[in-house]
Amino acid sequence: MDSSADFGCLRRINEIEIVSKNHVRAHPRHICGFFMSTRVFGGQTVGQGYYAFKKLYPESTVVKIDTNFIAPGNGNEIIDFFIDLNSLKFGFTKVEVKQKEKIIAYYVKITDPLLIPLIMTDYFIFHPALSIYVLYERTMEAVNGASLNHTVNVHCDSPDIDPHGFFLIQTKCNTISRQSSIIDGRIFDEKKRLILTYRQQNYTAP
Repeated sequence: MDSSADFGCLRRINEIEIVSKNHVRAHPRHICGFFMSTRVFGGQTVGQGYYAFKKLYPESTVVKIDTNFIAPGNGNEIIDFFIDLNSLKFGFTKVEVKQKEKIIAYYVKITDPLLIPLIMTDYFIFHPALSIYVLYERTMEAVNGASLNHTVNVHCDSPDIDPHGFFLIQTKCNTISRQSSIIDGRIFDEKKRLILTYRQQNYTAP
């Protein structure tokens, strides 16, 4: 995450606006990534994609999220989430994430129990791989990076999960080769419940 970003970015995480029955909008400034201060943090995209769907379909239960990061987003532009209505009858859907030019900011309190844990699935994701580069004194091969494929499985969506509470995050680098790594992780809440498991493929570059 961008260490220079103000805490307002965190407050704005769930400032999303319902535009239509399949369109939800998120307003900047967004949280930016560790490697580039203008590129949207992937964890925000994952978390807000989930939150956008739940805003439109609050009675639905999300059990798995697959994310493909196709192109970098801009931290100062609106993010639009579009829900594919045609696939809903089959028990799954596709969420397209796009950006347009318009800036509106307002305050909303974070209340959804899974929003913060979902964001954290991408927050520490590079650390296990970076520690291996440090161990073998090859840190110059990892000065830049990006998330590629990101899969999250939801094991507990209980409403009593405290989004402001403490979470235990476990991550492990299973494979690292040719500047690409596969990271597995788990997140537990204060009650020692397994909330999420996740796997990400990412790349690092000199």
